Amino acid sequence: MLIINTMQDIRKIKLEQQLPQVLVEELEKYFKELVENLTGKKNWNIYSIEHDGSIVVLENTDNPHDLDEIGFSKAHGGIFSSYPEFANTIELEGESYYKIIIVCNNSYALVVYSKVGQFGEEFEHWIQEYIED
Repeated sequence: MLIINTMQDIRKIKLEQQLPQVLVEELEKYFKELVENLTGKKNWNIYSIEHDGSIVVLENTDNPHDLDEIGFSKAHGGIFSSYPEFANTIELEGESYYKIIIVCNNSYALVVYSKVGQFGEEFEHWIQEYIED
């Protein structure tokens, strides 16, 4: 799982080539839009979204039933215990990803990216309820 709160986090992911370049570009674009909407400024290099809600990229080694790092513990059913505000599918150079918005309270929301199909049938069935393409 990759958790993004700052532009520096994105630079590190890019430098270490942890994700496909096209996904990194999507994350950077979304991060900039988010910071600009939150602050009214283009202060991407100094702002942290940690207190507003992180951007999370789930990797194939993650267990959707146990995502304690982002508040979805195994004891409560992992991400399946959440009720996303909505989700959509984005196409990036032949790969499909879910972009899932989970509002936790009035001032905090997680944005979770996950590659389509990486967690099997249970996840696919769960996310279909929230897709708004």
